[in-house]
Amino acid sequence: MAEPETPRSDPRLERLTLTPELFLKDFNPDRDLAILSPMTEASYRQSVFMDDRLVRGGARDLALSLNALGQVWQRSSSPARAVHYIGHMGHCGSTLLSRLLGELSGFHCLREPPVLVGLSRSLRRIDTPGFPLDGYRWGQLLELAALMMQRTWRPDDVAVVKPTSAVGNLLPALMNRTGNERGVLLYVHLEDWLPLMLRPEVRRETRLFARDFRLADFREAAGATLETPDSPGALAAMTWLLQAGEFARLLRHPQTASRVRLLHLDTLLEHPLAILARLCDWFGKPQTEDRLEAVCARLLGADAKRPGQAYGPQARRADLERARLESAAEVEAGIAWAHRTAGQVEAFAGLIEAFPAATALPAPAPAA
Repeated sequence: MAEPETPRSDPRLERLTLTPELFLKDFNPDRDLAILSPMTEASYRQSVFMDDRLVRGGARDLALSLNALGQVWQRSSSPARAVHYIGHMGHCGSTLLSRLLGELSGFHCLREPPVLVGLSRSLRRIDTPGFPLDGYRWGQLLELAALMMQRTWRPDDVAVVKPTSAVGNLLPALMNRTGNERGVLLYVHLEDWLPLMLRPEVRRETRLFARDFRLADFREAAGATLETPDSPGALAAMTWLLQAGEFARLLRHPQTASRVRLLHLDTLLEHPLAILARLCDWFGKPQTEDRLEAVCARLLGADAKRPGQAYGPQARRADLERARLESAAEVEAGIAWAHRTAGQVEAFAGLIEAFPAATALPAPAPAA
């Protein structure tokens, strides 16, 4: 990738608060640096993720000081707008859902913007000795990130962001920024999620993710007396419990309970038209049945993370059954560990039952 250039005068900066043509890819508070990537409406749709795999609309990134970026917004009369969110556990269809919505009129979808990962990590370190950010400065950075994510190509469009599953600790702050945010929480129940995460091609990622992001969260929730999980099955089960706990807090809290909807991946796959129609209504952008059918026909038979490769519900079920057989012992050990831990730790009590397997198409939820 070419080194970012520092613009002296760029007309895109004059439109910065009005259009997402410059995407805030990342920032570094220590260096007072923001990296902006040039984008087009098509490149947003084509980008499976917004990290180094994003499809740029131009050759070079731009470097701008965070201070200058903040001043642009201070001079702007653009108000804070609600950003909607797809919360998820990882490997549960969130990329597919984001791409489905992103092909429909009225939606501007972002998949896993890296700035949220940095904010998530720093939130875990606020008030620790030697950490340079305090809560006030962290809040300023979160608001700046949200302002950059709220921009859409048309004034009446809505931004829907799919953060990475590692940043569930940000969801309460993100969902309460204006009080008008809405979210869908996409999950897979424990018994199916463990074999998916213990497949040979993702088990190393699962283990590293758990140790890097989640062990400290587990110790905070469980206390020092409970043994730290170490086996692959237990580490995966620990991650599921922590993510389910993050969802449960949103579903139970009076400030967010009416603005989030829980959705099992199997429900989406078995009733894609009905669920997608409901979600479009939920986000305030109803669609015609013809449009929904066309988008579902084009995307449901392809791998959401590897466009062009065929993949659908039948292939997923076959992968799941194969994974169950290949990792049967570890899956059973992880399930047993999760049930023991949920019985010992108050923060995890009832989570396994609260996030069950999908049964039938649920009745439409009342509007908030």
